[in-house]
This record gives sequence, C-alpha cells and structure tokens, in this order.
Amino acid sequence: MKSKRRKQVTTLLTAAVAFAAAAVLTIMPAAAEDGGSLTPQSSASSSAVQPALQGQTQAKQENSMDSSQPNSSSQDTQDSQTADTASDVQVTLDTVEPYTFTELGKRYTVLIRTKPDRWPAVVSSNPSAVTVSNPTWNAKVQGYLCTLTAVGEGNAQIQVQAGHTQKVLETEVKVPPVQLWTDTSSYTFHTAGQQYTVLIRTSPAVKPIVVSSDTSVVTTAAPVWNAGAKGYLCTLTAVGEGNAQIQVQAGHTQKVIETEVKIPPVQLWTDTSSYTFHTAGQQYTVLIRTSPATKPIVVSSDTSVVTAAAPVWNAGAKGYLCKLTAVNTGNAQIQVQAGHTQKVMETEVKIPPVQLWTDTSSYTFHTAGQQYTVLIRTSPAVKPIVVSSDTSVVTAAAPVWNAGAKGYLCKLTAVGEGDAEVAVRAGSSEKKIAVRFVTTIGRDTLAYTFHTPGQTYHMGLSTSTGEQPQIVSSDPDVVKVVFTVPNPSHQGFLLCKLQAGEKEGTADITITAGRAKAVTTITNDFRPVNLSIDTSSYTFYYPGQRYTVLATVADNTPAIVSSEDLSVVSQQLKSDGNGRWLIQLVAQRSGETKIHVRAGSSEKVLPVKVSDERLTITANASGHTFYGLGQSYTFLFHTSHNLAPQFSSSNNYVAVVQNLGWNALQQGYQCRVTSRGTGSASISAYIGSAARTSVSVSVVNTDESQMRQRAQQYSSSTKYLFLVNTSTHRVGVYTGQSGNWGQLHYWACTTGASATPTIHGVFHIQSRGYYFDSGSVRCFYYTQIYGGYMFHSVLYAQTASPSQVVDGRLGQALSHGCIRLQLENARWIYMYVPFGTTVVIY
Repeated sequence: MKSKRRKQVTTLLTAAVAFAAAAVLTIMPAAAEDGGSLTPQSSASSSAVQPALQGQTQAKQENSMDSSQPNSSSQDTQDSQTADTASDVQVTLDTVEPYTFTELGKRYTVLIRTKPDRWPAVVSSNPSAVTVSNPTWNAKVQGYLCTLTAVGEGNAQIQVQAGHTQKVLETEVKVPPVQLWTDTSSYTFHTAGQQYTVLIRTSPAVKPIVVSSDTSVVTTAAPVWNAGAKGYLCTLTAVGEGNAQIQVQAGHTQKVIETEVKIPPVQLWTDTSSYTFHTAGQQYTVLIRTSPATKPIVVSSDTSVVTAAAPVWNAGAKGYLCKLTAVNTGNAQIQVQAGHTQKVMETEVKIPPVQLWTDTSSYTFHTAGQQYTVLIRTSPAVKPIVVSSDTSVVTAAAPVWNAGAKGYLCKLTAVGEGDAEVAVRAGSSEKKIAVRFVTTIGRDTLAYTFHTPGQTYHMGLSTSTGEQPQIVSSDPDVVKVVFTVPNPSHQGFLLCKLQAGEKEGTADITITAGRAKAVTTITNDFRPVNLSIDTSSYTFYYPGQRYTVLATVADNTPAIVSSEDLSVVSQQLKSDGNGRWLIQLVAQRSGETKIHVRAGSSEKVLPVKVSDERLTITANASGHTFYGLGQSYTFLFHTSHNLAPQFSSSNNYVAVVQNLGWNALQQGYQCRVTSRGTGSASISAYIGSAARTSVSVSVVNTDESQMRQRAQQYSSSTKYLFLVNTSTHRVGVYTGQSGNWGQLHYWACTTGASATPTIHGVFHIQSRGYYFDSGSVRCFYYTQIYGGYMFHSVLYAQTASPSQVVDGRLGQALSHGCIRLQLENARWIYMYVPFGTTVVIY
C-alpha cells in the first residue's frame, strides 16, 4: 500500500515539473499613458504569441483592472522557485526595442505571462529613473500586471525573472526642455503682508513649480492656471525684511525672480502715553495714527493686568482704534509697533474698594429663557462687572445704569438645569448670587382610582422646560403607562394614558424631568357591581351590519368592552352618564367571536356570529309607470330574516324615493316613489353589499307632450318660445323655429289665483329688472310679459340679495297674475331671453 502511494506522488511531481517547463513567460506592453507603444518584434517567437494577445489591448489600458492575485506568500514563492529548479521557465519577449518616457510621472503597464503559481520578480536597475510596482495577478488577461513609472531622467533596465530565466526591458526617461516666461525678473515689497501676483507662461500641460529661497521674507502660493491670462498665476506675499530668490521651474527650464522686502520707518502717534484704570473690566480706546496701509501691532506685556484688542481702522478718527481692558490690579506696558517704529504706553490698574449692594443673594429659575433683573447699587462712576460661573445654566447681560432705580440693572437669563454663581464686582468689592435652575412638573391629579380592569385614564402633564418627561409605573400589573403624546387642546401640555391591570392594589406613577420628580398614586378597587346587557347573543347576516347593545351598570362604575376577534366584530362604547352604556357592534367578516363587557369585577359575555348565508330581497312589483308629475306609488319588499333594507333612486330628477319602514300588516318594508320629471329611473333596495334588487319606474307627462305639440303652431322673432299652461301650472321653454321647436326646459310655476287670474293670449317679452317690492315681500329677476304681468322669482324677504324665502310654493294658483318661478329659472330668463320673444299663455 505504501509503495502504491509513493508511486502516485512521484507521478504527480513528474507532471508538475513537465508543466512548469512548458510555461511561457510573456512581457507585453499595455497602452502607455502618453499614448506610446512598442514596435512588435518580427521574430518567430514574437509572432507566435501575438494571436494570444489579440483582444486584450483594451483590457490592459484600464488602470482600474480586476486584479485578484493568487496566493503568493513567501512560502508559496519558495515552493514555486524550488519547483522551477527542475527545469528553467521559458521566457519570450515580444519586443527588443527599449521604451522611452517623455514626461515625469508617466506610467507604462507590463503584462507578464507565466503560470499563476509562478510569481515573477520585477526589478528596476535605476529606481531614481523608473520605479516598478509589485506584479499582481489579473484574471481578465490571465497574467501578471506590473506598472512602470517615470521618476527622473536617465536609463533603467527592468529585469523580469521567473525561475532561472531572466529577460530585460531597456527604458529611458527623456524630458525635453520647455519655454518658460515670467512677467517680471524682480520685485520690491514695502509693507509686510503686501502681495504681488506673478504671471507665468508655459504649456498648460507642464505646471510650473515656484519656490522661495527664504519664506521668512517672501512666501509663494501654488500656481493656478488662468485661461484669461493664458498662463499660470502665482501670488507672492511679503513676510519680513530681507532678500529672497523666487525660483520658477518648468521641466528643465528655470527662471529666478529677485525679491526684496524694504519696510521704511513710519510716523507713529498715540493719543496718550499712560492710563490708569480704577475698575476691573473698565475699558479705554487708544487712538493710533499711522499710514492706513501700515496696520499697527498692539501687545500687552501682562494680559493678566490689561488686554489689548486688535486695532481697527476708523476713517472718522483718521487712525486705528484699539480697545484696552482692565483685568486685575497691577502694571502693564502696551507696546504699539508700526513698521520699525515703536511706542510704549504705561498702564496701571488700581481698583479701590467701593460699597456694593444687590437686591438678592439667590434666585431659582424654573423655565429656560426665564429672566430676572438684579438691581445693583454702587457709585455711578464705578460700573459693576457681572459674570456667570456657568453660562450653560445662566447668562448675565452687561449692567445698565438706571437713574429711576438709582443703580445698575443687570438681566440674568436661565439657560439649562444646574447651579451657578453670578459674581458682581465693583472695584475690589464682590458679591455673589447663588442661582439654581430646577424643572417643575405639573399634573392634573395627585391620585386616581380605577374600578374596572382595562379602564384607562388620561393624565394631563406639563414641565416648565417643555421637555418630554420619563414616566414609570412601580407595578405594571396594577397600572401601566400606555403612551405619552402632546395634548392637542393645550399647547405645551402632554397627555399620559394610564391603563388599569388585572391586579388590585396601589402603584406609583413616577414622573421625572431633569432633576425634578413627581409621584401620582393609582389604586385599583375592583368591587363586584350589578351588570346587565339587553341580549344574550346576536347574529349578523352581512359585513357592515350594525347592532347596539345596552349595558346597565350600577353605581356609575365604568364599563369596559372588548372583542376577542376584532376582524369578525368590532365595537365602540358610549355612555349616557346615568349608568347606561351603548355598545355599537359592527360586523366585519363571517365568523364567530365573543364580546366581553366588564364593570368592577363583574363580567358578561355576549356570543356573536357573522353568518355567511346568502340574503334575498323580493319586491311586490317589477316596476310602475307614472302619467304625470307629483304622483306617488308604494313598493313592498320582503327580505331574509326581515332585515331592514335601504332605498335609493338612480335618477332623483325623474323620481325620488322615501323609506316608509316596516309594515307589520303586510310583513315587509315599504318605500314611496314620487314622480318629479319625465324619464326612467331604477329604484334599488339593498342590505349593505350582501343583497340588492331593483324595480324600474317611468314617468310620462301628457301635459308636457301636448304642450310641445302646441308650440309648433307659433312663431317667434327670436330663437326662443315660451308656453304657459295655467291649468297645470307649467312653463315650457323651446328653442328653434316655427314648426320645429325643441323643448329646452319644462318648469313648475305658480299662476294667478282665481280672484286675480293670469291673462291669456299671445304676448312678447318687454322690459326687465333686478327686483320690485310687493307689500312686505320682494320679487327678484322680473321680466315683463304684458302690462303688470311678469315672470319673476318666488317671494323673498326685502333684503339686498335673495337670501330668505317667504313663500316658495309652486304648482298652484296663488299669485296676483304674475308667473312665479324658482329663483334660478327667473334669473335664466332675465339673463338670456331677448326682447320680443313670444310668450303664449293658455
């Protein structure tokens, strides 16, 4: 067995050595960044590898290739080299021509082909000219990629070795000189900070390098290409006196700009040579006169005594203003320097003790932004300084003298919770005010008692800072906190929903906000009470069906209702305040569930069912025809389980329907249908979406058809014609021409009473107006027919516009002879019917 295994291992080693001996190492140029390429060798070995390289040029041009190098640890490399000793690896180069780089930083990618587990070694003989990267395996091109980078001018041999075989690629870096021009060869600065921008012209592709020989004299910024100037712009900045050479280089070409910084002495004047402060915080503004272009530098020799702000140019004062501030007792020299000129101001801070009084020694804030104004009494000439030890707790504004209060007023503003001291200083005297910021918690109850498990209570809360409090129950089995939300009725307040558990006893609801804490005690007292419901079970026959259960509870104990499955039946609870609770149940889908009603420790269970039985509705007639308007007919419907249907009309302009409810004598549900206009309509009876049936009605108005035939006998000077039937109290409006009139409207109207009848005959439209008054009523939109006979609206109250109907009756003989119409119909005649239109009244 051992000899068999040894034979297998020997066979594998022999195959590996044979495979290594057959490996081909190929060095192939990927596209160089500068667009150069190597000329293929015309030898037989070169042409032999060309077909294998076709289609890979594009892949080698990508710098962001997929490179997943196989395992190339040092141990694997040693194993690979050991295996190669059995036979050299054949290496074939596809070119013998060297490669020339024409620009520094340019790259060239070499493709090396050998077995994936034979990692090649690539070395540059002159890394100062050309550097090489570590070869990495690339699965796309099935070889190793190695990047060559031009670093500096010179020659380098790139040595590629695999096993004992080595190939050399000759490279050269030649960077040609470029033209270089600057807009000046020298420049003199006269002020520290002064700047000059040099224009440098060279090829845009060759960015110049600009360096100062002495950055303590002149500094240089990085050159920036400017298309408008057709060159690079470089800013030079004067720092200090001296000379510096500015070296500008592009490729091998170099220019030198000689620079000098000469800062001449300047005149310097200050409005005082000494000053004495008598209060810490006291300020004095020094006026410094010098050239506006020479900004002075002001430094205090002892900032613990006096500090100096940066000078600011003031055109009105024709000089620089510098604010000095007293800090503490002592002496300090204020050094003012402009160019080489220097002045010294002697300052002294003498703080004598003064009487100091404040109207409080402590104060407590409860709200962020809350303010308190401290009254400080001291000499008016000695302005106090007020400082907070912690501005995250309280801030102090600058004190302001108030003659009425005979002292200084200082406003303190609360910022956040915590403790702080506000120090008030005047001269060498000091008072301290202890300040505290504590959040307060408001709530609408200190204790509450639940009487039924599951009962809820909304506790009102507020915090002085407006922050969201933390609310915790000491025993969630007694009471739990459900949620806390903003109170929609009171801005800045919160509602906390508490719910009673199943356990009797007490629990504390602890409310914390910042450092404040409040406790509300909750008690569960679940005593048995008299509880009754008006039904023992109920069956629904279709989704959406509703049923209201009456629950009666003694002692006004709150009732709680719940459904075991809300997807079958949902519930809603309402109280009338007298111990009676209305539970509205709504069927959702077929199925069975139980409704639990609880009050105190008492409970009632109501089984409910939603049936999936198919319901039916039948009518006593399939339809009805009306031969006039205003007529009525009653339909009778029978339903499954005598369920009450709803009724609707498909066209209320033709017929309207009225639900008459249950008819005990005929054991069915009735609806009355009344005709309103000619045409057809469908009257539907339905039970939710579970059942529906329809009957058809049609309305034929004989007066309307007779009036249309009668209209053909008349002509009109306009495109309109009016006919009025005083017997049926109807107005017909037609459009067209004699013998071919088409009906446009058919309106109900009110005509003259028997004592004041409407005139009969053929007339023509005359004048019109917005309204006229008749006694205590007003008629709107009148159009004259003949004399005092007019079309106008029904009777309205005497207001500027028609808003209150006094008598809106139509279809009767009531008027003084005029023809009353609905307001919109009277307005239509007033707006659109021309003068001379024929009106036939019969």
